[in-house]
Amino acid sequence: MDRLDPKTRRIRHFSGANGLAHGEIRSAVADRSGALWFATTQGLSRLEPSIERSTARPRVLITELSVGGTRYPVSQLGESSIAKLELTPSRNQLQVEFVGLDHEAGDSLRYTYRLERADQTWCAPREQHSVNYAALAPGTYRFEVKAVTPEGAESRTPAEIDFTVLPPFWRRWWFELAAAALAGALGTKARNSSTKLAKPVTL
Repeated sequence: MDRLDPKTRRIRHFSGANGLAHGEIRSAVADRSGALWFATTQGLSRLEPSIERSTARPRVLITELSVGGTRYPVSQLGESSIAKLELTPSRNQLQVEFVGLDHEAGDSLRYTYRLERADQTWCAPREQHSVNYAALAPGTYRFEVKAVTPEGAESRTPAEIDFTVLPPFWRRWWFELAAAALAGALGTKARNSSTKLAKPVTL
């Protein structure tokens, strides 16, 4: 059963987790006091409409992290921020799990997230609490995730992971610099050899 607030246009979803009787809703009526009754195939529920109190914004924490199929150490209490993570070219896959906290009992949180540099916008809120990114191109990234309540209240601060996918060694600055220096040295040696061969002989 969904409740729409005309002023905010927010929708709150009620299910068995909130006390609604399980089964398919067959009928709904309002009594003289204004209470709403819902008859389902498995029971009867009564709802007394009241002004919705402001909903606390949920916190969100990163609970598990895997890099290239190997678990990365994360606090058992969860973490709100992980920084300076480096992924090698052969392990450029990242899997993240997260969870929302500080929400009302029975509420089902959803999650919205984005990967800066790869995603243009935040994804639509969804129930899944994990995401997997495979075959990431070399570069610097930031993953951010927020929890969303049924009323649409989002985490004030997202949990985040700052990481870098390293390029192959032949594309790193030190290798390119060494290659340029070697090419310069070989070029100088070749020019010197040509100069010696071209020197005129006096009889």
